[in-house]
Amino acid sequence: MSKIAIFYHIGQVGPIWPLIAQEQFHALSVSGLLKACDKLIVGVNGEYDLPFLPEKAEVIRHSKNEWKEETPTLRLLKEFCSKNLDYKVLYFHTKGITEIVGSARSVSVQSWRLSMEYYCVHRWQACIDDLDSHDAVGCFWADEEINDIAAKQGLAPAPPHFSGGYWWANSLYVHGLKEDLLNTQNRYDREFWIGSGNPNVFSYGKKFLPIRGDYFYFNHFVPSDKYVDAN
Repeated sequence: MSKIAIFYHIGQVGPIWPLIAQEQFHALSVSGLLKACDKLIVGVNGEYDLPFLPEKAEVIRHSKNEWKEETPTLRLLKEFCSKNLDYKVLYFHTKGITEIVGSARSVSVQSWRLSMEYYCVHRWQACIDDLDSHDAVGCFWADEEINDIAAKQGLAPAPPHFSGGYWWANSLYVHGLKEDLLNTQNRYDREFWIGSGNPNVFSYGKKFLPIRGDYFYFNHFVPSDKYVDAN
């Protein structure tokens, strides 16, 4: 049986973070992943209470000077993987907390978040199986194909990454990653970090996104009937 560690980053910013966090803990529970995991590390940017916290969770609150982004939780993940080389590790976060409530973009981002949770949380057993033959598993992997779309919009190419920043990886692979992209001023480098070791990747969801040739997933609502029970 695979050993499983979950690293979940919570940003306590804006009015909707409690709702998103509550939904995500619920997803961990109803999917069976919470029961199956050996470790649940919750990195928190903020000082507010977490009344819906599972008993299994180990909460680590980051210092205020680290509250701007996900870096401190990713550092914890990296440190854990370097000490535990035989784990399957999930990383995800409170996607969409800074969006304007009720805006079209906010609705699109939340639909994007739910699609990533479907692939990485609700279908966790498939991800675990895929990690037996891959370094990293997730959804919406951005590669040369995505960069071609970006170029048509006049955008610079991005390094390979899981768009949205939800992914699984073998701890041995994460152990081998350099920390350069965790030390830059560009917060998007944190999203690029998982792809920096030239991983053998399995990605879900590329069949349906990007939508209508648009590189940015947050520009469009992602209907669940387009991805549930599909690759």
